[in-house]
Amino acid sequence: MGALTKPAILLVAVYLFLKFVVPNIPGSAPLPASLIFLYLMLVTAGIVIFYTMSSESKDAFWGPIQRFLTGENLGALSAARYAVLVVFPLLVGWQTFGSTAVSDAPPAENRTIHPAPPGEYTGLSNPVAKTPENIMQGKGFYAGLVKFMTSAPVVALVLEGPHAVQVCRDMMGATFGFKAEAGTIRGDYGVSSAFNLIHGSDSPESAKAELALWFKPDELITYDLANRVWTYDFSKGTPE
Repeated sequence: MGALTKPAILLVAVYLFLKFVVPNIPGSAPLPASLIFLYLMLVTAGIVIFYTMSSESKDAFWGPIQRFLTGENLGALSAARYAVLVVFPLLVGWQTFGSTAVSDAPPAENRTIHPAPPGEYTGLSNPVAKTPENIMQGKGFYAGLVKFMTSAPVVALVLEGPHAVQVCRDMMGATFGFKAEAGTIRGDYGVSSAFNLIHGSDSPESAKAELALWFKPDELITYDLANRVWTYDFSKGTPE
C-alpha cells in the first residue's frame, strides 16, 4: 500500500464518521460543514507531522507529491497532472465565491442547532388568509424565506415603550447585514440580504397584524416598571 493511500483512506474514514456516524449518536446532532472541515484539517496536520518524523517516511510521503507537481517521470499521467493543476484552483475559487457572495437562495441545508431542537413543535395557526391580496405570497423570495425561518427555532418578542418601533429597528440595523452599522444585530452577526437574522415591525399597524400571528390576546401582558419614572421624562406628559 502506497505512502499516500493510507492517509487518503484515513481522511475518508474520518469524514464518513463525522458526517454519518456522529449525528446518529444519542444526544448528538449533525456537525456543521465548517466544523467537519476543521477536523479534517487537524487530521491532515497530524498526518503530515507523522510522516515527517523521519527522513525515510518523509521521502516516501512527499516523493510522489513532488513528482506529480514537477511532472517528473509521470508518463501517461502528465495529462492528469495538468487537469488537476487547472481544475483544483478553479474549484477552490468557485467554492470561495459561492460561500462569500450574497444570495437570496435558501440555505442548502437546515442550520445545525446545539443542543438539537425537539422533534416536534406546536405552533399557532396563521390567521392571514392565503389569497392573492396577501402581499408576501406574491413575492419571489417568499418560498425561500419560509424555508429559512422554519430551518431553526424562532424567538418571538413583544416589546413596548416610547418609540418602540424606531428604537428596535435602530438596534437591528440596516436590512442588508453587510451595510448595517457595527454594534447592531445585523451589523455584528448578519452578512446576507435575505437571511438577515431578525425581523421587526416597521409600524404600529404592522406590529398589530404580526403579533396576531404569534400570540393570543391573553398572552400579551402590559405592566409598568418601577423605574419608569426615572427612565422617561414625564414633565411634558406621557412620552409617546
